[in-house]
Amino acid sequence: MSDALEVIGVRHHSPACARLVEARLRAWRPDHVLIEGPSDFNDRIGELQSPEHCAPIAIFSYYAEAGHTRHCFAPFSDYAPEWIALQTAADIGAQVRFIDLPYWHEGSRGRASRVADADASRRQRRRERALAERLGMDDGDALWDHLFEQSLPQAELAQRLACYFDELRRDELGDASDLAREAYMARWIARTLRTGERVLVVCGGWHRAALLQQVNEIRAADDNAFELAVPASIERHGSFLVPYSDRRLEALGGYAAGVQSPAWYRWLYRHGAEAAAELALRAIIERLRERKQVISTASLIAAATRTQLLARLRGHAQPMRVDVLDGALDAICSDALSAPPPWQARETLSMRDDPLLREALLALTGDCVGRLAPGTPLPPLVFDVEVTLETLALTGSQSLQLDRHREAHRLRAECLWRLQILRIPGFEFRGSSAPRAARQLAADQHPLEDWRLTPSDERHVALIEAGAYGPTLQAAALRRLEEQLAEASDVDALAGTYAAALRAGYAGLGATLLSNLHAAIAGCHQHGALARAGLRLLTLLASRLGPDDPRALVAPALAAILLRLLWLLEGLSAPNQPAHADDVDALRLVDRMLGAELPLSVPIEVILATLARLAGSTHLPPSARGACFGVLWRQPDNEACESTLLQTVRGFASGEPLGDFLYGLFALARSECGRSPELLGVLDQAICAMSEHEFLLAAPSLRQAFHFFPPRERADIGLQLARRLGQEDRIDGDWLRLPCTIADLQRGTRLVQAVSRMQQRFGL
Repeated sequence: MSDALEVIGVRHHSPACARLVEARLRAWRPDHVLIEGPSDFNDRIGELQSPEHCAPIAIFSYYAEAGHTRHCFAPFSDYAPEWIALQTAADIGAQVRFIDLPYWHEGSRGRASRVADADASRRQRRRERALAERLGMDDGDALWDHLFEQSLPQAELAQRLACYFDELRRDELGDASDLAREAYMARWIARTLRTGERVLVVCGGWHRAALLQQVNEIRAADDNAFELAVPASIERHGSFLVPYSDRRLEALGGYAAGVQSPAWYRWLYRHGAEAAAELALRAIIERLRERKQVISTASLIAAATRTQLLARLRGHAQPMRVDVLDGALDAICSDALSAPPPWQARETLSMRDDPLLREALLALTGDCVGRLAPGTPLPPLVFDVEVTLETLALTGSQSLQLDRHREAHRLRAECLWRLQILRIPGFEFRGSSAPRAARQLAADQHPLEDWRLTPSDERHVALIEAGAYGPTLQAAALRRLEEQLAEASDVDALAGTYAAALRAGYAGLGATLLSNLHAAIAGCHQHGALARAGLRLLTLLASRLGPDDPRALVAPALAAILLRLLWLLEGLSAPNQPAHADDVDALRLVDRMLGAELPLSVPIEVILATLARLAGSTHLPPSARGACFGVLWRQPDNEACESTLLQTVRGFASGEPLGDFLYGLFALARSECGRSPELLGVLDQAICAMSEHEFLLAAPSLRQAFHFFPPRERADIGLQLARRLGQEDRIDGDWLRLPCTIADLQRGTRLVQAVSRMQQRFGL
């Protein structure tokens, strides 16, 4: 390293590295500060140096290529070395530049060889783990805190960092992205050194040794090497500043290269290790107590004592993060753990982790949300959406019912659907309703769309990120839909994209989608996916989106789905398959299409004959056979259907397939079954003929089947059964009037809630 150059290798979001960078900048006062960051943001680097920003914030970069929009974040916490370098350089009057490749460049992160990159990343993690094991640490995070985050003299810290990163990178070339980025950063450094002024470089420690070596090898820097031409394949690209948050920065649940427990490192940077340990333990206990978890004072004292003892045992002058978490472990969780605590194995938090340990880590994650300085440039989409919402009176918190046959309502509904396509929070579609209709809509009635609007702090951030798709709401939502179309891999996803296009007012795109939809129908081999797609399209027709009825566009696709669905059901062979929603949905679609008065590709008589053949097939799943009978029973002139159904029910030798069969039957013909005393008699005989063992096996599927009946109809079935058994006089009062008090009902509700929480805790 020459007298004019100093390269400080850092770990992102490290308080120790941040203090070192600030100390060296103020002591050495270089003329140029070069920071690892996207160089295409250099013309706007002043935006980052505003004292009115409140970190964490991030540079949001995006590019579109081949119809796909990709994006990444370069986040800055308020204790990140790069953030401190930006602010301190402004204080000392140094010129600041980012020196990394732009995100759109083919050599940048995510654009080079993924196989080579993944292999190099695995080698890096192996080396980090090997270093941790040599020093008796659980993982690389604990090793880092042990070596660097304790109070150290600046000279000793700098020496340790250089030794650590040299050992980590020793004999490692790096992946394809590393090589491309390091070559570019080295040329930046060499060119800046040609000014004869002092240069300080702040980069990831992984790159430090490679940059020093390459800078020494560069004899002359070509100025033209910095003029990177955007390839013709890049359709659009750009960058904006966005507010960030601790939750997104958390390495266990958000940003992959982030930091575990961002709040802990903020306390460490601002208050020191001793105060950080006290704040961390307090935050953990307060969060658990807010969630009604009992943490006694004695347990709290014991946790504080264990934290101090563990710190001394591990050679820490002050408690580190892992000391606090390990020290509080007994106070947090009294049960045996099925896996190591998540902070000892850097993996994404999931429901498999103990819920109390998850809460402890979330307490150290923090809830800090960044804020941009007033006047920070934003994408045009943000302003277009604000004006649109104001014009259409869609601001604030409110509930809406929108009738698309009214022009003003249609514009509002299309706007809301476009915001949903862009995944902007705070606009919730709650379904359709018809408050003035009876059982079905009259010709002059229309379903109303129910929406709930809720102001959200995340809306502003989401709009900035959605600005990557276009400058206006209309253009951005359309482009996002087009990308969804390119990404759609099955007929159900295509049908969903088609429905979203029509709801959002993109009839032209809907017409384009039909050819893709027909091709997907012809190649689909999953009857469940076909059924879901057809039901989605039928719902779209029932919504009556406005004067432009999509019936003419949708009907041919539905006819093709019906034909393909019948063909797939003919070849289905799974006689022992338990009841499944896919089997029932397939026949539910057939039933609804027969009653929808749509042009079909085959005569109704042929469809009914096919269903009759499928209902008698012993190769079909029992639930599908029952659903076939349900469709047939709902048709006119169905006298023969009931007698065939009764014979089929008598033919079930055991109770378990009978319950699956009834599941499909009741799902499609509940009313017809409830009014048939003959069917009830056959079922009574079949269930009475079961042995105790057979009944216990059949009970779950039978309960699942009878769940289709609401309480009033179940009571009617009970009365019919009581009459058959001659027990009608023993029925006292209304079966629907429960002999219990309000307190009993409340206890039952609490029990159901407790069971639900237990299911979530154990991932059931």
